Amino acid sequence: MAIFINSSFVINRLVIDCTFMLIHFFHKRNYKYSRKLINDKATNIGSIRKNPPELAIFAPSGRPARHHCHHIMKSFIFTIALCCLLAADLSAAGQHASGTSGTDTAVSRTGKDTCRRSWSMRYRGFIGGMMLHTGYVCSREVSIAGPAGDTHNISAEGAPLGIGGAIKFMFGKHLRIGTEGYVSTLTFGRHSSHAKTGWGGILADCTWQLGRFRIFAGGTVGGGSQTNTFILSPVRDDYLAEECISYRKYAFFAVAPFAGAEYALTNKVNLVAKIDWLLNVTNPQDDFTTGPRLYIGFMFGHAD
Repeated sequence: MAIFINSSFVINRLVIDCTFMLIHFFHKRNYKYSRKLINDKATNIGSIRKNPPELAIFAPSGRPARHHCHHIMKSFIFTIALCCLLAADLSAAGQHASGTSGTDTAVSRTGKDTCRRSWSMRYRGFIGGMMLHTGYVCSREVSIAGPAGDTHNISAEGAPLGIGGAIKFMFGKHLRIGTEGYVSTLTFGRHSSHAKTGWGGILADCTWQLGRFRIFAGGTVGGGSQTNTFILSPVRDDYLAEECISYRKYAFFAVAPFAGAEYALTNKVNLVAKIDWLLNVTNPQDDFTTGPRLYIGFMFGHAD
């Protein structure tokens, strides 16, 4: 029992330290990135005005309030995840303490067996399914220069539509490990510009059973790609090449904290709802669309 409690304490401390390191990392990275954009703005604008023939995209005019909101939301998500992990750790420690109380040998043995079962990381089953999602996502404002030298200030924002799925394998009483992947498309602007985000990776979450409800919180680590098509003028339905279009595509390392709930309709069918926030960790771009997404779908599987 002491070994289990000590191990839990060590893991708990590691989780706390890593979480605060991540929060500090995002604060420092976002500050440096914002200062770089401000310092380079004049240089980029001057360069494009000297070379106007080709379509170009340059540093944003900026939306400090929105960027600050994103910054606060990232810290908030990490704080919520930390609180969930601490709650699970305290709950498990309480089960150990209650299981070893008493002087009767039979009761003590029963408590130890219960603790072993609750701490056992054996495979218990799987659950998987598909989900549709929407929400609200936005990018920072960017300025796009056309062939004639005119500039257009555009930001991608609105309600995306997408689909994806996940599969999770259950280990022990609380832990689930699996994988997921999604595609999300946003249409915006007067001329139906669109931003498409695809991402996927390895996920892990912790669950708590409350009657027919199962509450969960966790995160996904993996990779993704962003494809943006900014259309500056009406596009005719023909086979002629268009000039006033800006096309960008890039990859990034993705981290997506999430939380949600599942409701057991039957022993093998669950209705699931969750919310997440996709983070571009390694390749921040002005036209990257991020924000809260709400997922609703069905999960199928079985467990012990």
